[in-house]
Amino acid sequence: MNRTKLVFLTLFLLILNSRFLSAKENAVDKLFGMGMYFYRFDYGAMDKAGKLAHEAGITWIRDEFNWGLIEPERGKFKWEHPDRAVATAQKYNLQICGLIAYWSSWTKPYTDEGVKDYADYVYTLISRYKDKVKYWEIWNEPGVSAMWQGTAEQYAV
Repeated sequence: MNRTKLVFLTLFLLILNSRFLSAKENAVDKLFGMGMYFYRFDYGAMDKAGKLAHEAGITWIRDEFNWGLIEPERGKFKWEHPDRAVATAQKYNLQICGLIAYWSSWTKPYTDEGVKDYADYVYTLISRYKDKVKYWEIWNEPGVSAMWQGTAEQYAV
């Protein structure tokens, strides 16, 4: 089963389940979230997934702002897809926890220069969405060596 079908199946089951909860149990829905990853969807599927998430009572999503996709060349940004993802989340009242991760192919990973390039990207990204995304996660699972191979000092920068 491909990833898109799996997401839609999961959302369908969540919606179905939410129909059977009492009003008292639904008070917990404000804390209910999921990894949405709108960047993996085309625009039509993104909107459908946002709608289904909203109908399922999801209020928080984790979404990825992949550096290599947004800034594939130094200083050349592709904002259309992340702008659409943020707009879709807002349309369906989904709060975003933005995951800022992974190296762009043009930088030098795990070097002082690469870390500075990453910090510059983070500043640009957060500045763009400062009024729309309030919570950010820096890197994906930095405690897992397969995800972050630099030093703790580099991560802390």
